[in-house]
Amino acid sequence: MDRNFPDLFDLRSLCDSLMAREREMPVYPARELAPSCFPPIQVCEDSSFIRVRALIPGVDPENISLDLAERRLALRFTTRAAKGRFLRHERPTGSFQRIIALPCAVSDAPAVATYRNGVLSVELPKAGDGRRSIAVVAGGESGVGAGEPEETAW
Repeated sequence: MDRNFPDLFDLRSLCDSLMAREREMPVYPARELAPSCFPPIQVCEDSSFIRVRALIPGVDPENISLDLAERRLALRFTTRAAKGRFLRHERPTGSFQRIIALPCAVSDAPAVATYRNGVLSVELPKAGDGRRSIAVVAGGESGVGAGEPEETAW
């Protein structure tokens, strides 16, 4: 069979050597591979709120920092590796930062952030667009023009 399928055996040998090398290669933290994509997030909005969710399992809530400036939410956190000898280590450790662009301005009203089961959820109230409705009151003495005659000819 070696004569009939030499390339097949070369391929198997190549795969075996790659697998052996893979065990010896260092594992690079996610922040070095794709700094703009870690941690994974979701940004949603409805008429009143912008909601941001970040997947950051194993982080102590005391090591999470959120800062809001203009239309950007800065998420910073630190993770630590468990002690022991690792056979495989794919969870990134260290200090991380992700700046999240928000789709619109945020109100000065208090925002709410919760961390549960490895998911950070942030709810930000939207700012108004500067427009608002003004109720029209018929007659009466209150408001603009109080004290003027009700029927004014132009």
